[in-house]
Amino acid sequence: MDAGLNASLECKLINGLNCSFSTSDYGAEEVAALGSFSVWAFIDSYVTRIVMWAIVLPWCVTTATFVFFFLSRMLPEWVQGKTLKRRLPQSAWIIHGKKYDLSAWVKDHPGGERAIELGRNRDCTGLFESYHIFADRAKLLKILAQF
Repeated sequence: MDAGLNASLECKLINGLNCSFSTSDYGAEEVAALGSFSVWAFIDSYVTRIVMWAIVLPWCVTTATFVFFFLSRMLPEWVQGKTLKRRLPQSAWIIHGKKYDLSAWVKDHPGGERAIELGRNRDCTGLFESYHIFADRAKLLKILAQF
């Protein structure tokens, strides 16, 4: 064996102590591959994995939960809206389960055309109730009865 392989290989630890490895049992490739051992590299990789999973795992869980609840809430409404639009003519408003053709009323609506157009081709009971909360119910039903 060559004199370089019999020499001892020293590595510095974080506390400044030296450790020796006898290289008599190793070939030149193993000695080169062994190199110096760094405790900080080991700790850094270990801590990085822990911190990464401490951030990534909650983010994944939170995102998946948000997507699940968003889809479970919005998907049925979206599907219902799509099927309702296929079944209804272009001039239909559904209020309290009854279908009305308010296309003649659009220009005369006191809230403007845009307000009434928001409910076209869908169940607009919630929209109707939220805008007419303080209005006289009998007067509203009388107007709706005309259509």
